[in-house]
Amino acid sequence: MPRVLSRIRKELLYSTVVYDGKGHVRKQIDEDNRKAAVIWSVVEIFFWIVCLVMSFNDEIFARTRVMFSAVGIIIGHIINKTRFERYAFAESAMELAELRNRFAYYDQLTNLQNRRAYSERIKQLETDMPATCCVVTADINGLKQINDTFGHSAGGELIIGAAECLSQCFEGVGEVYRLGGDEFCVIAIGT
Repeated sequence: MPRVLSRIRKELLYSTVVYDGKGHVRKQIDEDNRKAAVIWSVVEIFFWIVCLVMSFNDEIFARTRVMFSAVGIIIGHIINKTRFERYAFAESAMELAELRNRFAYYDQLTNLQNRRAYSERIKQLETDMPATCCVVTADINGLKQINDTFGHSAGGELIIGAAECLSQCFEGVGEVYRLGGDEFCVIAIGT
């Protein structure tokens, strides 16, 4: 019986497919799966018991064979439709969780981690400071003059260029953050 339930869980439901790292989406999906598994398992078991009982009497089975075949096809269709809807829900829930994480922890202009991610990393380092750690701060001189002279799109390009330069320089060595405006910070662990 545990193997059957495990197989139903893997094939009928999507709980083994989805995980968002934080577990919020997974908990909701597992709860939905549990409810759906109970409901559809009861319906399917009841249907097959009725079919089995009907098959003992050839005359009744012969009269109702088409009806029970149609009901079996309908139940199969509903289960497949439910599976598809749950997969679609899981994908959209995961995409939403990823978007929320992206907007919460990443700067939209530079795709670097933002001040919030930096603050959380600093709190983490305060409790678990490695033996060697380096913090580099940087800002762009003259950004206001660039914005006033050439426009904010040119200033945006300058910020993006600085972010790319810092990312390339510290790739594999440290994490680069845009704290806001023209301020950047790099946290490097190791020598």
